[in-house]
Amino acid sequence: MASDDVSEAGRNVRRCSAVNKAAREFLAQQIADGPGPRDTCSLITFNDEATVCFQGRRVGSDTLDAIKQAEQAGGETIYVNALNMATRLIASTPADVHCVVFLSDGEDNHPSTALLQTAISGLVTACKPGQLQLHSIGFGPQGSTFEWLEKMADMSKGKFHNGDLLAWDTASQGFKLAQQAVTLLVSTPHFATGSTRLAYRATASSPAAATSLPSGPLVVKAAQDTSDQELELQAPYFACLHTAQSAAQAFPRLPAATTPKFVDCQLLRCSTEGSQRFLAVEQLLEGAYIKYNGNKGYVAPLPDDAHGRERHELAQAYSHWSWVHSGGRELVCDIQGVNSVAVKYGHKDMGAEGIAAFFESHRCNGYCHALTISNKRPAA
Repeated sequence: MASDDVSEAGRNVRRCSAVNKAAREFLAQQIADGPGPRDTCSLITFNDEATVCFQGRRVGSDTLDAIKQAEQAGGETIYVNALNMATRLIASTPADVHCVVFLSDGEDNHPSTALLQTAISGLVTACKPGQLQLHSIGFGPQGSTFEWLEKMADMSKGKFHNGDLLAWDTASQGFKLAQQAVTLLVSTPHFATGSTRLAYRATASSPAAATSLPSGPLVVKAAQDTSDQELELQAPYFACLHTAQSAAQAFPRLPAATTPKFVDCQLLRCSTEGSQRFLAVEQLLEGAYIKYNGNKGYVAPLPDDAHGRERHELAQAYSHWSWVHSGGRELVCDIQGVNSVAVKYGHKDMGAEGIAAFFESHRCNGYCHALTISNKRPAA
């Protein structure tokens, strides 16, 4: 979001004229840079109503004239009307990128966080992930804050999801309500892809979310297939996580060793575009992602540095110990997955085959000896 005053060479300029001039200068720069063969532009003017002046015109000098003729003043300033109109235009105009330049000569006369969230979410939804670029520019005297233009720019970085937080209940092996009326701003596009889920960065956008979730950046994991089976797909991950957390809490403390810890996770039940979604929400771990072992016998190469070797060897020993701790029924590996003889943790649970694969590649280290488990393995 940017702001500008409305003086020019020592004289006052009508704010609506300054807005119009800025729009023409922006387009003139695009013309000078050489527009692409498919580049088009549309113009919406707004006060208490929004009007489409033209739509899908090729970028050229005649478009500059059309913008100049569209200057108008009067009426109230209502941002939502312009955003909703822009959503309708974008939905009817296929493009690789939709660049929205929102210019206003005043603050919103009827600001509403809920209405603005709904309007921005509609704008984001009308575009494919990564297609929307939104720039907001305010014109006014020095000291103007343009608070709502700032909010608009922040909101456009993703999509709002409103719903209830669910927590995993170990006793019932199902979900229970943890917190109502939670809002998250989920950034698009996704930044990572798993075998069945997409990972998005997110932030808490409501008091309820701020008090119920970890502070700081969050990650939302959504099913790649948004069918009505999303809840059934998410549930095994939560069962795996809580089994891993329980084992980590029982893991013996070793001298000068890091204690294994698994981040907590909750499920956001929300409605999106008429369908119910179930999104896993957890703390975003900053830094390089390291996969220490897998659920088919994979073992990461031993790092060169001492700190890296410590974590690597502790991860392998923890997986070995989890099998001993469960009486040979389960083995925690792959951080996000649990191998169990009973195959009760979903498609990534490799059962007895996965446990055998782990021990086939596992080489006991100093931590295994310290835990007195180096001689405890499945019978051949």
